Formats: sequence, C-alpha cells, structure tokens
Amino acid sequence: MKDFPIRFVLTDEAITPSAGLALVGYLLHRTKLDKRVNALRLPTVRREVHISHSDVIRSMIGLLATGKTDFDHIEAYRQDDIFSASMGIQHVPSSPTLRQRLDQLACLPMTETILWEESIRLLIQRHGTAFHRKLPPCPL
Repeated sequence: MKDFPIRFVLTDEAITPSAGLALVGYLLHRTKLDKRVNALRLPTVRREVHISHSDVIRSMIGLLATGKTDFDHIEAYRQDDIFSASMGIQHVPSSPTLRQRLDQLACLPMTETILWEESIRLLIQRHGTAFHRKLPPCPL
C-alpha cells in the first residue's frame, strides 16, 4: 500500500466536516480492514466488482464521520475528490449500491468480527499494550 498522501499541520483555520475525514482515512489506512473485507465473498456479487467491499465500508464510515446517517447522502460525495482521497476510496458507490452491499455484508457473521478486531487493533496500535490489558473480554 502506498504512503498516505496527506500531511497534518497545526493551524488556526476553521475545521469543516470534511477536514476530519483526513484523520479518519489515515486511521483506516493503519488497519488491515481493506484486505480483510475484500477477501469476503458474497454469492450475489461478482468476484471482480467495480466497487470493492472496502470502498463501500469506507464510504459509510466517511458518511458517519460527517454526521450523515442516510444512504442517500452519499450522492453528494460521489464526485467529491476530497472525500474519496481523504478516505482512501477508489470508487464512491451510489446510494443503492451502498445500501445493498452493506445489507449483504451484514449477513456475513465474519463482517462484524472483522470490524471489531480491526477497531481493537487500531486502539492497541495507538495506545500500546497497557491499553490492551485494560480491555474487558470482547463478546464476539
């Protein structure tokens, strides 16, 4: 995977909802989420799809990070280069694709496991093993 193309600098400029996406994308870049979710196979989705599972997951995370919860809100970001570059998305899905693929991925028990494990992996990376020892057992 290539280096993350965005640099972070301290500034007095106002932070917009899109500005936080760079940090969210950077944190996602530090996980194995892409590789793991792209390895999942859905019977109704062709093996070589134009929009990867990771693009779908990253798109929804980007929406949530900007305070948007409706699938239709993705339409405003489909041609937004800042959104896709910040989140590391190759192809931003349409709202029907986003909804349908998330519904399909949610039917696979492994999807939830991957999301939990990668979240915990990220927390451990950022806070070290001392944080790991304080975590209660995760009911997976």
